[in-house]
Amino acid sequence: MKTKYDIFISYRRDGGAQYARILQMMLQQRGYTVFLDYDELKDGVFSEKIEQAIAQAPIFIFIMSEGALNRCVNEGDWVRREIELALKLKKHIIPVNPDGKYRGEPDNLPEDIKHMATALQHSEISFGQTLGITVDFMISQRIVPTVGERTPMGHLENDPEAIKKILRDYDAKLRQQRHTRRKVAWAVGCLLLVAGCVLGVWKYMDWQAERERTALMQDEIIEGVGMNWSDAITTPQLRAVHSLLDSMVLVQGGTFTMGPQPQADGSYSDDVDVELETPAIAQSVGNFYMGKVEVSRGEWAAIMGLECPDDSLNLPQTNVSLTECLAFCQKLFDLTGLELRLPTEAEWEYAARGGCEPDNTPYAGRAVPDEVAWYGRNSGGKAHLRDHASDGMYCNALNLYDMSGNVSEWCATPFRRYVDLATKNPNPEIIDPNAYVTRGGDFMSEAYEITVTHRNPMNKDDKAPTVGLRLVLVP
Repeated sequence: MKTKYDIFISYRRDGGAQYARILQMMLQQRGYTVFLDYDELKDGVFSEKIEQAIAQAPIFIFIMSEGALNRCVNEGDWVRREIELALKLKKHIIPVNPDGKYRGEPDNLPEDIKHMATALQHSEISFGQTLGITVDFMISQRIVPTVGERTPMGHLENDPEAIKKILRDYDAKLRQQRHTRRKVAWAVGCLLLVAGCVLGVWKYMDWQAERERTALMQDEIIEGVGMNWSDAITTPQLRAVHSLLDSMVLVQGGTFTMGPQPQADGSYSDDVDVELETPAIAQSVGNFYMGKVEVSRGEWAAIMGLECPDDSLNLPQTNVSLTECLAFCQKLFDLTGLELRLPTEAEWEYAARGGCEPDNTPYAGRAVPDEVAWYGRNSGGKAHLRDHASDGMYCNALNLYDMSGNVSEWCATPFRRYVDLATKNPNPEIIDPNAYVTRGGDFMSEAYEITVTHRNPMNKDDKAPTVGLRLVLVP
């Protein structure tokens, strides 16, 4: 499973590398997932992996070592591009002054980077005996408010010299691993050359496909979640399962009030459908994983053995009934042994609100619909790609996208009025005995239809170009 990072650390190698690595280790000991490109990427290539890591991480830490911004006057400079992408994606930026040697910015530095360096408060990290104290202070003041607290990973090492020794030992181990990998790569290369000569191109391609299939089946996609792969699963199906599970976000369970709250005078906002959305009712949900994005056409097609045009692979799957969604989930169970399913209505609204640390906004993650949702006013009358790396859309507090807008999503809950649920009415008013809940609104919706509390009924056998699905998995 791809790592979902809390923090991205940017630094200048000459002068900042050691500080960055120590800070990475301190944060990881305290339970945070941190991306640092040390010995992972090559200089001179602004790789897709770095772009993805910055896009995933809510927090961007920049090490303000001596002269760290001097080369940022040059277009294409590695550090400059990292900072520009973080600014573009509106990340929470934390400049860290590690040794007090930072001497300011060059005159011709781009204004947005200069503003970042001068306007944002610097976190002073002492790399002496108070290292642990200063790091914990930065975490409590600058990191916890954005991504929340994490569970420390065992012993917290705060002695800088001890940490440097750990890093030296790690470097030695890394050098040995590289040497071993080079030897293995050389041996594998020779084997491939012989195999190619003997077996020919067709056999070689077949071997490559089988190797990929084996690797995909051996990967632990979600930590602690075992897979029971079907012998009949195909490589495209394996890729699709990896894609679905890689996007899963852990939602810590809790208790919340489902539905809108009345205003001070007891009335409701004009955005509230009083008959269907009120009165608010208490609900509790356990821990579960939820897809960060809606199921795509490409994932659906691969799992179900269908064809999908290349230009539609990353669009959300629509025109599927709840009955077909249940068949899709059953197919996933047959292939993996995992009970991937549709969310209940309570799970959906709890996650849309932001889980145990809710956003407290009418739309999923923001108070302004255009910042989080493709809906009737901005969508152009069509569904949009699930890739939000460059479209400016925000996620909610759980890093979930499109919980408001793009396409509505099926829930595995029969549609009943809240007033009947609240009063436990033995003779509830049933709109349609086969109606289930859809949530989130879609690219044709009005703003009031994409709030986190809005709900609609839909017959389980009906389908529409505006209705799709998102999956959950209970650990």
